[in-house]
Amino acid sequence: MAVERIAPGAELGRRVGAGQEHQRDRRGVRRLGEGACHVAAVHARHLQVTDDQVGPLAPHGRQRLLRLMQHRHVVAAAQHDAQAVGDGLVVVDQQQLAARGHGAGREEAHGRSVAAKCVGIAESAVVALRAARRRCYPARAASAFIRRFVRCFVRPPVHALLPSVVARLLPWVLLLLGALTALPARADAGFCADWVAQDLPVAALPPAGTALTPLGCDVAAIRATLPDRDRGSWVQLRFSSAMPQAPVLMVETPLAPRVTLVLPDGRRLVRSKLKVPADGEASSLALSFPLPATLKAGEVLWLHVEDRLPTPLTLRLLDGPTWEARDRNKLVRMSVLSALLGAFALVALGYWVVLRQRMFGFYTLHVVTLLLFIGASVGFLYAWPGAGVLAPFGHRTQWALGAWSVGCVVAFARDFLGLRAALPRVARGFDLTAGVLLAGGLLVLPLDWDWFGMALSVVSLSVSVLLLPVAAAVARRGSRYAWYFLVGWGPLAAAGLMRALQGLGVSVPPDVPHLYAVGVVCEAVVLTLGLADQVLSIRRERDHALLAAAQARQLELQNEMLKENVKLREQVDRMSRHDLKTPLISIVSTPRLLHELGPLSPEQQLLLRRVERAGYRALNMVNLSLDLMKMEQGCYDWQPGPVDLAAVLQRVRADLTSLEAAHGVRVSVQRHGGLWPVARAEETLCYSILANLLKNAVEAAPSGSEVRVWFDTVETGWVGLHIHNEGAVPIEVRERFFDKYVSHGKRDGSGFGTYSARLMARMQQGEVLLRTSEREGTTLILRLKAASAEETEFLETGPASLAMPLAPLPEPEGALPQVSVLLVDDDEYNLLALRRCFPFPGAEVVTATQGREALQALSERAFDAVFLDLEMPGMSGFEVVQALRRHEQLSGEPPCFVVALSAHDGAAMREQALAQGFDRYATKPVSPEEVRQLLRVAARGMGREAV
Repeated sequence: MAVERIAPGAELGRRVGAGQEHQRDRRGVRRLGEGACHVAAVHARHLQVTDDQVGPLAPHGRQRLLRLMQHRHVVAAAQHDAQAVGDGLVVVDQQQLAARGHGAGREEAHGRSVAAKCVGIAESAVVALRAARRRCYPARAASAFIRRFVRCFVRPPVHALLPSVVARLLPWVLLLLGALTALPARADAGFCADWVAQDLPVAALPPAGTALTPLGCDVAAIRATLPDRDRGSWVQLRFSSAMPQAPVLMVETPLAPRVTLVLPDGRRLVRSKLKVPADGEASSLALSFPLPATLKAGEVLWLHVEDRLPTPLTLRLLDGPTWEARDRNKLVRMSVLSALLGAFALVALGYWVVLRQRMFGFYTLHVVTLLLFIGASVGFLYAWPGAGVLAPFGHRTQWALGAWSVGCVVAFARDFLGLRAALPRVARGFDLTAGVLLAGGLLVLPLDWDWFGMALSVVSLSVSVLLLPVAAAVARRGSRYAWYFLVGWGPLAAAGLMRALQGLGVSVPPDVPHLYAVGVVCEAVVLTLGLADQVLSIRRERDHALLAAAQARQLELQNEMLKENVKLREQVDRMSRHDLKTPLISIVSTPRLLHELGPLSPEQQLLLRRVERAGYRALNMVNLSLDLMKMEQGCYDWQPGPVDLAAVLQRVRADLTSLEAAHGVRVSVQRHGGLWPVARAEETLCYSILANLLKNAVEAAPSGSEVRVWFDTVETGWVGLHIHNEGAVPIEVRERFFDKYVSHGKRDGSGFGTYSARLMARMQQGEVLLRTSEREGTTLILRLKAASAEETEFLETGPASLAMPLAPLPEPEGALPQVSVLLVDDDEYNLLALRRCFPFPGAEVVTATQGREALQALSERAFDAVFLDLEMPGMSGFEVVQALRRHEQLSGEPPCFVVALSAHDGAAMREQALAQGFDRYATKPVSPEEVRQLLRVAARGMGREAV
């Protein structure tokens, strides 16, 4: 006697008992059995098992199983299901076993093993059923699932725990599915459904003799997929057994907006998930039809479904108490799911309000639209207050909400996964996809085009599945947020795909709606955890940023203090330089005044020339001190021009004559042919470079030796100067020869000469090189860029500009007209020297030593020219010229020609003076020729442009 069929769970138990799976993976089979036991119990109820079909050891297994259940205090329905599991697992066709050569001993061992494994599997199932039966099992199962899932993420990163997460998560998901699908025992009933192939409207019943296509027969539920019709599909229902007490027909379909049931007496009952039923006999969560108690076996009912698209259809015949329990459980599940999604949406909304990042806003919109989509699918949405305004859109509301939900998650994933940095091109595609889905959701509502809605649904489903490989690609790059997305989005995408396949008519497990709910919860939990992790990262980054900002602020304060100190030092240096240059200007002007007073002997002229040259050297050293500091800071204003290095070298030699004599060294200059070494540089800097290098060579040369100097133009566009002495630089100094304060073996000097020489050479785009050896001595090489032919053409050869010639100045061409001049300077020596620059007839000179005194003189009379010192105590030259210009504007007087006098030769001071209202700028000491040129400008009445 062969058994008609064996349930899948029973077949699994038989294989476990035979050892086929247990030896290979005990842990996997045990975990799988925990979730599969309930499935086996449901299917085992359909077995027609009799006592003579049970093996000799079946009672043994049944008794152990029943004792275990009684110990666990399981309800009677669970005892019945578990007993059926035990029966189904040990059903064996004795005749087939005997035909295959199995003896009684082999059969007994086999049955004993099967019974033992059955008890182990059922034990776990009983524990799960017991927890699910208490009060509100969906909430308890969901709570246990969430706690178990969160524990997987409290230690190492997600990518390191992924295998462990899956291993821990799988049994809990299966247990949750078993708990959600656990229902009270139902009374047996049977019915069959046949589909009418004709496309008939709801107003016309199918005529007699219409061809019917069987959809199936069952005692509990019939599942099928109706094809698309323009006017809907008719289904014939036939009942083959006695009706249960208070029978209720439940119709579950996600797309059909309205279902009509025609009773045998001709009455029509209409149910629509878009409208809450007015009577209490129908549910707002399912399309339910209370059937007449007088309905007998063999009677026919007609059911019309408005399915303009391929629509999954599930028909259930339940008794009244079972229907109420099922509806109540469904309401509890939807309430729990809505509460969970609402809580996650509020958390994400709080993140968005605080952080103002679009990622959190899109995630909030995704969770809200997902909740609305689920509510619209089951009809729960239309029971909410005010949701009736969506009823006219019908199933288009589901399409729009689904598209918006996927579009928001695409926009969220772009920022959550960091696609702009990881996959820039994919990020641009995500932007386009999100825009298309959001716009499509808006368009599908007013457009009653079924093909457009279906196309939008296909695109949404495809995009939701394609998100997984993109997240996997980002995860391979080391992003832990991508692992969050994979674990959270994967179950929901899989459930959505299975639901779509179910709509296309593909056979899928009947618990897809519950799997979809689990996927929604899993997605919300995991992605919310990912958002929390990202918020934590943002907080850490913010803390680091605040710390860095505090450190930057501290550094900024220190920099400001340093700047203030540098500014103070510059001011002190400027004042010191001004205080030093004022008497130096008087010193260099005195020899000229003595020369103009009368004839001098040659010896007197020589002494005056040396005094003048020494004064100019000191004056240039004062100017150079500030220039070196600017060079080190990188703010020196280099103004190159043609410089005759031979002429500069001649002046340097003249200044170092006494040094040569003191060291007993002779300096010889070799000039090759007609070579004219003209460099593109600044003359003052070149003088300092040559003076430092030649002085170093003279001091390092042995007594009685010769220091040779020669020029070359080996490289095109460059001018080279070589200074050679017979001494050698010590080995320990050679690497630091151009550093500061290196003065090995010298009695004089601070070790600053070679450093400043290289610094000034590099500032002029040149270089200073060193070649030294014990055998060949030391050679210092200066290389500067050569001046162009155009610059060399205008170069005037003659005495150095560092010392004024003592010979009488040539008389200017043409006599100056009679002019009145006001000289203003607080130093009487400078005023005397400046006064001596006006020895020609026709010049009326008035002097003043203070700014207020100058304004008083200007208010009493008009002057043709004013020479005004900028830095005076009390009232500076800037204040005087500003007051003068204001007076001229108010009185309408013609502007006076004003020349600024200053010991500073910087471009900044020059620009400031011209901007304040001065007509010209002159650097002290001023030569008589400069004075004459300025007076000619004043006499011709030229504008205020600078020379």
